Amino acid sequence: MRINNRLNNIERNCIFEIGFTKNAYSSCLVRLGETVVLVTCSIENKVPSFLKDSGSGWLTAEYSMLPGSTNTRKPREFLKKDGRSSEIQRLIGRSLRQAIDLNILGEYTITIDCDVIQADGGTRTASINGAYVALVVAVDRMIKENKIKVNPLKEQISALSVGILNEKIILDLCYEEDSQASADVNIVMNNNLEFIEIQGTGEKSPIKESTLFEMIKIAKIGLLRIQYKQREALKSYGISLLPKPFLIVSSRNQHKVIELAKIFGKSYKLFSLNDINFEDDIIENGKTFEENSTIKADFVRNNLGLPVIADDSGLSVEALNGEPGIYSARYGGDGLSDKEKNLLLLKKLKNNINRNAKFICVITVAFPNRETYSFDGVCNGEILDSEVGDMGFGYDPIFKYEDGRPFGTLNNIEKNEISHRGKATRKLLEFLRSY
Repeated sequence: MRINNRLNNIERNCIFEIGFTKNAYSSCLVRLGETVVLVTCSIENKVPSFLKDSGSGWLTAEYSMLPGSTNTRKPREFLKKDGRSSEIQRLIGRSLRQAIDLNILGEYTITIDCDVIQADGGTRTASINGAYVALVVAVDRMIKENKIKVNPLKEQISALSVGILNEKIILDLCYEEDSQASADVNIVMNNNLEFIEIQGTGEKSPIKESTLFEMIKIAKIGLLRIQYKQREALKSYGISLLPKPFLIVSSRNQHKVIELAKIFGKSYKLFSLNDINFEDDIIENGKTFEENSTIKADFVRNNLGLPVIADDSGLSVEALNGEPGIYSARYGGDGLSDKEKNLLLLKKLKNNINRNAKFICVITVAFPNRETYSFDGVCNGEILDSEVGDMGFGYDPIFKYEDGRPFGTLNNIEKNEISHRGKATRKLLEFLRSY
């Protein structure tokens, strides 16, 4: 176990205190464990000479460690930055320029100052995390003051370190861990799970390719947790210009994730378990759709500390006493294809005049450290005599909606308007808008 009994794949507690200083255009005090950085943001209605009359703006960053930020006094950097400070402030500037469209900004210069008050490892990553928050607050204010008309922010940015200590991968190294680590990698990621910068060193031993990929996988989850906290801090401060929220879909079924994404539209980013490389098995031992939906949402939320949605859905056939029901995905045993499951169900219904059936969906949302909420949707119809159409997935080809339309002939828009998943998800979206 690590310092403060922290698990290897968990970052230190990250706290953002917005509006920490009175005179700066925007400010944020960020705490990453015992590391504390004051970030301030200044706005000037001019640009460097190389951008004059271009219509484009500029963003730059400065970084320094205050004399009392370390165990021994760090001299002030009056005339020239030391190599480390110069390298870090260039990293901060590069990272934050990925968050903003400078052409939309217009001829303004945004200067982000990151001053380390207390250092315990991870000062550059803490600075980037706090700098993003301060940048959003500044842009939000510029729009409210009519300095700019269009939102220039395009991506959310977060950063963390990940290293190897005693042959184990650990996330977000404090100073004591960093000083003993055999390798250290700093990772900057946006809210599309794309990497802006990966800078690493095998200080005591080289890093194997497989180990590097595993380090990135672990960091990805922590980086999403930082982004969730950034957004929550901005929302609590009353910022209207919030980054787009994301939800983890507790599913590896890509068809389901795509369908949900179309229903959600542009209001949320959805990431599947495959997107975030979550490989743990989820034991669905509930006796109802709601129980299984809740199990899946709670399991992923509790393991990752991220906002999660999960649905459990299936087909209920009246003449088969509700089969396949909660076992719809595993009907007939593991390994059967969709077509084989459809043929099995049709065989069981052969010569049965009662073809009544319904699709049922329960979708659950689970936020970190909050209650879990579930919403249901039902789509009534009948079972066809054979497969019809080549649209949809699962049992769609053998299901006919109550108005006579076969699901296998409906495109995504048509299906989502009437489907069980569409109905349940729209209830969820209505809840999220007021949550």
